[in-house]
Amino acid sequence: MANRWFGPRPVYQPAATGWPDLIIRHGSCGCCGCGGRNADGELVKYAAYRNGLRLKLTIEDVPDGFSMYLDGTYPIYLTDVTGMSQFNGTWYFNIVRTQYGCIWNATDSDQFDIAYVMTDPDFYPDGIPYTQRVILQPRVSRVFGGGNDVLNFVSALIEHFSPDYYTDVVLGPLPYASYAHPMIGLAFEPSDSQFFAGAAQGSNTEFGVSTEERSTGWRGDQLNELITGNLRFYLDTALGDQDPLSPPLTNSNWVGTDVIWDFGESELKIADTFTAEIERL
Repeated sequence: MANRWFGPRPVYQPAATGWPDLIIRHGSCGCCGCGGRNADGELVKYAAYRNGLRLKLTIEDVPDGFSMYLDGTYPIYLTDVTGMSQFNGTWYFNIVRTQYGCIWNATDSDQFDIAYVMTDPDFYPDGIPYTQRVILQPRVSRVFGGGNDVLNFVSALIEHFSPDYYTDVVLGPLPYASYAHPMIGLAFEPSDSQFFAGAAQGSNTEFGVSTEERSTGWRGDQLNELITGNLRFYLDTALGDQDPLSPPLTNSNWVGTDVIWDFGESELKIADTFTAEIERL
């Protein structure tokens, strides 16, 4: 009778020399469960997710928007924003696992659009509308090489970009002021800094535009931890670095910035709170 195979399943690919190279090893076995990396790069183990898992992200108290302008001889650089309250609520995202219960990938996501309008009495008195598209999703990061393919990080991610800013504003027929009309993102600020997963810029292949993202998450040894903290406003840098604006938000002639800017602390405000956890199904 053939022996039952309990070990991790190896995956090979042909090497340039003609000899097969082991490139990854994945799957759980009957005795040791699944593995991931901790902060020291050591392999740790977690119980396999036999019935699946999902990311639960709860966001509260994001204001719906703001209207700001620079006060001078008359108001200029008017920016109106609506729809930010769509962040609020409890979001559930399924995470892909192997048939052996290992965390493998993440393809689930939700998205919504926030409406922006920039207005200037001299150049565009009727206003130019454009969109901020927000994507909420999980991400699974794995370490490849060395004969192992192990979990590195599981993240909760907020990504944003504008599918029409370049076409309707930058390439439009009217002058514009990209450094005086802010696009605002939300950045995770976990209470415990070890759960900060970082910031990044990239590109969206569907629209061919720059993206910006902020994330929080867990290493392989933290998967049972509940992450709590704040979400803080930040100025977009993917559409052309808006940090600082010109003139900067410290300028007292800005009106209507009290939703996003704390003059007393001279910093962008905390927008709301969040919790993130990985749920076993």
